[in-house]
Amino acid sequence: MLSRNMFFLRGDFDNSSLLCIYKENNIVKIKEGESDNVCIYDTDTIFNCTTDKNGNIYILTKSSEGNIILSRRKNSIWESSIVFKKNKSIENSFFYFEIVKNIPVMLYTVAHNEKGRAMLLYTCMDNGKWTEPVFIDEIIVHSNIKFNVAYIEENHNMIFYKTPEGSIKGREVIMYPFNMGNPVEYIKNGNYVTDISVFADNDRVHISYISAVRGRMGVYYKYKNDAVSSAKTLWEGRFADDVILYKKDDTVYTMWQTGKGIFRVNPEGIGFSGIQRVYPYGQDIVKCRYRKQYKKGCIRSNECYGLISKKGSIPVYSKEDTDVFVEKETEKMIEATEKRKNTDEINMLINKNEDNERKIFELTMEIDKIQKKYSMLFSECEKEKNIINKKLCEYMEREKKYVNDITILEKENYQLNNIIEDIIYK
Repeated sequence: MLSRNMFFLRGDFDNSSLLCIYKENNIVKIKEGESDNVCIYDTDTIFNCTTDKNGNIYILTKSSEGNIILSRRKNSIWESSIVFKKNKSIENSFFYFEIVKNIPVMLYTVAHNEKGRAMLLYTCMDNGKWTEPVFIDEIIVHSNIKFNVAYIEENHNMIFYKTPEGSIKGREVIMYPFNMGNPVEYIKNGNYVTDISVFADNDRVHISYISAVRGRMGVYYKYKNDAVSSAKTLWEGRFADDVILYKKDDTVYTMWQTGKGIFRVNPEGIGFSGIQRVYPYGQDIVKCRYRKQYKKGCIRSNECYGLISKKGSIPVYSKEDTDVFVEKETEKMIEATEKRKNTDEINMLINKNEDNERKIFELTMEIDKIQKKYSMLFSECEKEKNIINKKLCEYMEREKKYVNDITILEKENYQLNNIIEDIIYK
């Protein structure tokens, strides 16, 4: 969700460039093309970022001292002001800042009691001052969901949040004047929901979710004047992490991440059999906030993925016709990851090979012991021939089994050696 401390912006002033705003060692940086520029020092949290119609960048942060700071870049110059000074009522609060029709608007939470409940409020700038806060709803902030804002169209957003009862609700908002729609319950029991993504398109709202129950990933729909649909399960499995809804051309996709990469599926398509892997690596990929509606034929989303390098910086590169945000520089990192995977695979196969050889040796020793027992039994007593013959049959069967096991293991070793040679000489 918004706590990732990594954000992407595409300003109206330069629609060809993608900016990545991120926090590294308590310093806020902006990655523009090949350069990383420091813009804010002494930062604890980035809440969100946005731009106005003139291309000015706004970043809402919490300083290390606990003050809520609004920073603006205008004509390449940064200026900052304190919106809220540190106090107990906003100690664990969550904030969201937006410019609507050139008017600053802010949503935020204020602690309501000790059970994690909070009041969701909004305020806007009027004559250089913030207006008195207006109450929206009571929500839960100490959860994976907090609250979030999904972009629908210009000046039309949706706020979604988790209620104290455990349900997940959404409210359509026409920003300024702040017309708030009635709350709609999208997920009745959201106690097991670990992540959600909301996307509105053509009078229909999609909401994808990941549940801790069997790692289920599914989607709900709601047409403008209809009730919320039943949940449609799209995938089940452990280790599902982030989920994103986005539209490319005329198709809406659900995208999610596991340790084996990023996958996507068309929720209206054929379900499990339509799942595609669009990016093969799962390590160091995180979901980020993205703020721009694309023109037709390109990706439209409220979120995207970022790739974190080992140094902690965030390399990002995007073309409007791509599904995943990856920088060309990361090709070296991907190549190194592939080599590391090959080395790990070789070591694993070598270890397995050694285990098989050890088993062969142990089985051979066991056969030797059995053969010695044969000799002892024959020399001890001819009178017990019938007994000896019976035991002999048993031992011969065991010997046959061990020999068969050795043959199987030797074949497996031969195959493993071929695999190792193939990997080494690729």
